[in-house]
Amino acid sequence: MGRKILDDFLKRIGSKYRHKDEASQQSFALLQVVFDEAFQLMGLLKPDGTLIKINKTAHRSISGHESEVIGKPFWETPWWAHSSIEQERLRKAVGDAARGEFVRFETTHMTSDGQMIYVDFSLKPVKDHKGNVVLLVPEGRDISERRRAEQALRESAVKYRIVADNTYNWEFWLAPDGRFLYTSPSCFRISGHRAEEFIADAGLLIRIIHPDDRQIWLDHRHDVTKIKALSDVELRMVRPDGDTRWVHHICLPVYADNEEYLGVRGSFSDITNRRLAEEKNERLAGIVEASDDAVIGKTVDGIITSWNKGAAKIFGYAESEVRGQPVTMLVPPENAAQLLRVHDRVRQGEHIEHFEIVSRRKDGTLINMSVTYSPVRDSLGKVIAVSTIARDITDQKKSAAAMVENAMINRELDIAKQIQQSFLPACPSSLPGMLMTCCCIPAAQVGGDYYDFFVLDDSIVDAVIADVTGHSVGSSLLMSVTRSVLHAKVNLSRSPRDLLAAVNELLYDDLSRTELLISMFYVRIDNQRSTLAYANAGHNHPFLYRHRQREFLELDADGLVMGVRKTVIFDEKETVLEPGDILALYTDGIIEAENAQGDPFGTDRLRRVIETHCDLHPKEIMGALLQELKLFRRTDDVTMIVFKIA
Repeated sequence: MGRKILDDFLKRIGSKYRHKDEASQQSFALLQVVFDEAFQLMGLLKPDGTLIKINKTAHRSISGHESEVIGKPFWETPWWAHSSIEQERLRKAVGDAARGEFVRFETTHMTSDGQMIYVDFSLKPVKDHKGNVVLLVPEGRDISERRRAEQALRESAVKYRIVADNTYNWEFWLAPDGRFLYTSPSCFRISGHRAEEFIADAGLLIRIIHPDDRQIWLDHRHDVTKIKALSDVELRMVRPDGDTRWVHHICLPVYADNEEYLGVRGSFSDITNRRLAEEKNERLAGIVEASDDAVIGKTVDGIITSWNKGAAKIFGYAESEVRGQPVTMLVPPENAAQLLRVHDRVRQGEHIEHFEIVSRRKDGTLINMSVTYSPVRDSLGKVIAVSTIARDITDQKKSAAAMVENAMINRELDIAKQIQQSFLPACPSSLPGMLMTCCCIPAAQVGGDYYDFFVLDDSIVDAVIADVTGHSVGSSLLMSVTRSVLHAKVNLSRSPRDLLAAVNELLYDDLSRTELLISMFYVRIDNQRSTLAYANAGHNHPFLYRHRQREFLELDADGLVMGVRKTVIFDEKETVLEPGDILALYTDGIIEAENAQGDPFGTDRLRRVIETHCDLHPKEIMGALLQELKLFRRTDDVTMIVFKIA
């Protein structure tokens, strides 16, 4: 029955708009697109809770085909299956909404990739002309990021406080003498008193106003009855149980057809949560509420035709300033061609989802936007307009690095760290013909640094140091893959440059898919020949300390970082080794660490530590280095291998 009513309604509206001009047709078509393309999870239910329709956002949040959830009780769908408690909560909420109540609460949903998200969920009843509930409209907005970042980003977070939904408002009508002619049953939810109490005793209204706010109420009533114009005020009410509630009151005069003054129509809405939040966050009082998504309508040529309040909040332009202007005014000049190419694709009928582009506000501020472009077609299928739904993701990008990991993620990352550390070889104090030491200290739970060494025979030792971009589990996994590839390819028949070329070719596809890169430096120490051969894949240059000459040699060899091109030719160089020489391989986490003044640790400081302790065992050299590094703030992994020729 609910689906039939919705379909009949859309048919009537569509028929109406077919007789309007083209701009009206565009507006109606745009409304249809807005519902289906909204960032919120939305749908339609029968009064008994049977799911009959979902929008694209809701569909994308689950796996499988839409038909697998349509026709099921809403609480048995994948969104709710993770919790029997939430299923029962929803079942009760459906019953309340079917009786005409607007229901709203925060809950959790399970996405198709197994992630748990927090959702601001509501159920709104839709009634027919007889007042019977024929449809329920569920809507969910993902508030996970707000919940996760709330504690860590308190000073910079944008306030998200929602005033009480007007469905909850206490509506009433007062006669000119102050008597209640009508009051809605919702007065009990706000005031704690039933409708019949106000009908019987009009003075009850002034008595429930907080004593400190009664004069505000009396002044407001005097102004309204005197000038007979719309007016509003915020004040406190005291419920019978002593609970004090903040309310927003608005009223306007009521007139008969003959202009006879019939009193005022008023409304109270509970704004307690908003006011309490404002009191707790006085320092944030000047920050405007977070904007809604921008919904922009344009011609196929990119001329702006419609502009909602969300767009005005995000970009800072009033509708009158942008209507009739090209959409390129919303991006920096260097991004205009990119935006026009997108419009050309949409004009051909292509739908483009979650396209990211840098836009520009009226004040010149650059913001990151995630945008969905949809073609709007007429009844013949011709593309007649372009719908854009845009979300400001600037704060999301800025806050991602600062989010506090929750306990479960920390635990999983600790396990990943243990596994990653187990892949690194135990570092002996000596190898044939040399002394050595090594370390790998991740900046986060897991990192992308890697070192290894290979004893190929009694006189030849290979060593490698690498750095995978990022500090994520993905970087750690890719490091593990790199280790496996190296162990499979290392042998005496392959020179350092051939090894780098083979590893790059094998890892190229994985690097391209993950959008990661690897820098790597590979050395081969031949004690019998007293030589050092080396090749470089975009890694920072290690150096060799010449003990006899008391000078440093930078090991510079040309080579592209891995993951940029599949086939790369690497340069290979060779130098002579002497007893007492010290070879230091390291990642940039050491030299890029900064002290309190912002000065980097740098290569000069690193060389000074090595030269000062050059007569000691590599373990003592490493210890001195790490001790000095304690005075510096590290933001990247610290990995190093130190060899000393015996």
